[in-house]
Amino acid sequence: MPCPPSQKGCANCSCAPAPASASGPTSGAAVSLPRRQGGTTNESTPLLWPTTDGNTAGNASENYQSTERQQGEEPCAVVAQGGAGTVCCRTHQEEERTLIDPDLARDCIVGLSDGLTVPFALTAGLSSVGSSRLVVLAGLAELVSGAISMGIGGFLSAQAELQHFHYHERATQARLLRSCDGEIDRQVEEILTDYGVERDTCRRVARELRRKEDQRVQRRLQVQARKEREKSARRRKVFGVLPLPSSAVGAAPTPTRRRGDEESLAAPSASNTANVDNHDHDEDEDEDEDQVGLTPFLLRVGSGLEPVSTSRLYISALTIGTSYFVGGAIPLLPYVFIPDAAQALLVSIVVTGVILLVFGVVKQRVTGGEGGVRGYLYGALSTLAVGGVAAGASWAIVSALERGGD
Repeated sequence: MPCPPSQKGCANCSCAPAPASASGPTSGAAVSLPRRQGGTTNESTPLLWPTTDGNTAGNASENYQSTERQQGEEPCAVVAQGGAGTVCCRTHQEEERTLIDPDLARDCIVGLSDGLTVPFALTAGLSSVGSSRLVVLAGLAELVSGAISMGIGGFLSAQAELQHFHYHERATQARLLRSCDGEIDRQVEEILTDYGVERDTCRRVARELRRKEDQRVQRRLQVQARKEREKSARRRKVFGVLPLPSSAVGAAPTPTRRRGDEESLAAPSASNTANVDNHDHDEDEDEDEDQVGLTPFLLRVGSGLEPVSTSRLYISALTIGTSYFVGGAIPLLPYVFIPDAAQALLVSIVVTGVILLVFGVVKQRVTGGEGGVRGYLYGALSTLAVGGVAAGASWAIVSALERGGD
């Protein structure tokens, strides 16, 4: 509670004046102890902070900040800027779900789901023959060939996606070279107005994107010219006084190398080393500048296309192939250790069913699906249903064909 006007505030009171310096603790004013009056206690000592109903959230935020400062931690930037009633960002970090890269998750899901389904269905169908050795041999053959084919399929799929992006990138750049400023403004406005951006803001954005696009094009031309000069310099170092293959008959003669030139070529100077470092730095800047400008804006925001790196091809092939092999080896293992195919089939069904349930829960978790018991139960049961239907259909078809042959 605040102090009366006639009474001087103590050090613990909320209305006390701020200390002149933070060098040490200040001594508060003396407060007399309460006296008993008729068996009741009248406590007049001011509280440490005011307890009003309207500022409960603000006081809690201030107390949290003071506790952080006492413990030597930095105060939360969100609470410091938002003031009273602002929720600290640290309270939300515990609720966030850790997700993996969507492309990697997609490849793992494709490989594992096919690996757990196709070999399991094949082994379940062949188990009606009665020989575990035949099931193992056929399963291994299908497992290896399936992993290779799935890996190649992932590589070709990523390659097609990369070629598709490069084609649209070249087409967009060619269209921008033929477009006037009014046409570019119209394209940017057509995209941004769907997000509620005003027309004046769209024009300013288009003007800034055109400026970034011009800088990106000039930068790319400079990089190409620099690479041509470096390539020509390397060829001169190799061939020396010999004429270059591109030189014509009437061209000027190539200057001969002198002794000083050979020494300079043998021992690179510090400026050349600095140029190499600058070139590496320029390559990093080139990768960053390729992501800004009008062309990336039209591709990403306008067409919804994302750039695909070359390493993505090999990562996708390796991920899908490995996931397929690992997933397919699980239902095949019981046939390796159990000679009777019927008993091995039962063990394989139990093991594969448990793995499918776990895989469905993990898939629901890492892909950002619906959480809670309902979401995880749906992910587990749907994955189990797909594998069970495929295995049951394969077993029924093989059994029917075997009875028909007899």
